[in-house]
Amino acid sequence: MSWAQRLAKTLVSDAWLAKLEAETRLWSVECTTCGNQRNLWDLGGIKYKAYGTSYTVGKCPDCQVRRGLRIWKSGS
Repeated sequence: MSWAQRLAKTLVSDAWLAKLEAETRLWSVECTTCGNQRNLWDLGGIKYKAYGTSYTVGKCPDCQVRRGLRIWKSGS
């Protein structure tokens, strides 16, 4: 768990944490260079009641290099 996920775990009830995790697992992170996709929760992120596609710079879990990353809701 990332620091944000651990913080959420200490601040909210188990039922609410389960909802937060389920919602976050609908989101994917994709490297714009190699196309590798991962689940946002597994990468340590949190998204709840969010919408739209966003772009950020971060370390690709496959390339191991800082790349452009697309965050999008894959479960909808």
